Amino acid sequence: MANGGIPVSGGITGFGTLIGTNLLYSPLLLDSYGHAMARPSITLGGTAGATGFAAAFVKDGDPLTPWKTAAGAGAHTLTIDLGAAYTVYGVVLIGHNLTETGITSALLEGGSSAACGDVSQALTINADTLTPAYHLLATPLSRRYWQIVITPAASMAIQIGEAFLIGAPPLAFATNYAYGHSDIEEIGKRSSAGLAGVTRITAQWVRRVIGGMALHGASIAQRDAMVAAARNGHVVFSPDGVNGPALFGIWTNNSISPTYVDQCSIEATFEECPR
Repeated sequence: MANGGIPVSGGITGFGTLIGTNLLYSPLLLDSYGHAMARPSITLGGTAGATGFAAAFVKDGDPLTPWKTAAGAGAHTLTIDLGAAYTVYGVVLIGHNLTETGITSALLEGGSSAACGDVSQALTINADTLTPAYHLLATPLSRRYWQIVITPAASMAIQIGEAFLIGAPPLAFATNYAYGHSDIEEIGKRSSAGLAGVTRITAQWVRRVIGGMALHGASIAQRDAMVAAARNGHVVFSPDGVNGPALFGIWTNNSISPTYVDQCSIEATFEECPR
């Protein structure tokens, strides 16, 4: 879950891009009438997980409990049956062990049947492990069946901590957030008295927290999209917009106040999930 430098579709250099990963986890998302949005009935399949690493772990909300296969040189497949056709904008894989040199290909495929023959597009895999594997479809598709197909360069066990299908269009900020926001790196540490009373410190995790992002003159559409993002369990946020780093975490709107008939001011905070 590191700063992967993942290209993000949409946005303008220097502006933010926010992507909700809401399809699998959307109990708080509402339609235009304030009713809860329909959620898919998810059935997982494909390559069997090793003992204790079942496919169900890719949607339990915890990247530290992964789906993990036995070692093999052939294609490893994770299939997702949504029970009905839902519009998908892309996919995010968290807590995986994939690298650019370690795999021959990584694909997102979708279709109206279990064969998933309607679309097949390559995922972006970062050179570092445990960073998001991330892809936006060039054109969103409404399909029932989706699968992630990974072919390693040599025999290996494939691991994916969480798989998020993206169920909302990316929000490329039409209004940039003002200067003066905070951007800090938090480091979680464990300390002990150690040997002979010498304090020993172990850094366990790190995350970025970007706070006080004030957007003045934001449109009503941008406000609504940010409200929806705050209702998501997790989002992908690129502070710099296109070609900037993509971060995985939680979006919070601290305040929203009207300024004109069709504009408002928003102050928001993004907290990256610890990595």
